[in-house]
Amino acid sequence: MNAESVEVPDAWAKLRRQSWARLLRKVYEVDPFICPKCQGTMSVVAIIEDPAELTKIIEWAKKQEKEPPLTVCAVSPPELALLLA
Repeated sequence: MNAESVEVPDAWAKLRRQSWARLLRKVYEVDPFICPKCQGTMSVVAIIEDPAELTKIIEWAKKQEKEPPLTVCAVSPPELALLLA
């Protein structure tokens, strides 16, 4: 992708995004621009239209759901009295 192919969002593009967000909010009762984890404001950073790239992203997300998160259990240090006994 070269610099000439990057489009600057115009007023119409902004209006379309707002309409999209309004429809999602109305139909699914969810604001697509509010983070479900921290309730912070999100924004669109990219639009991916290449099916191959979308497939890679979806497969990666599915893999993340299947693998349990790695957790490290905290262990307290051994008691000095037990070591001396």
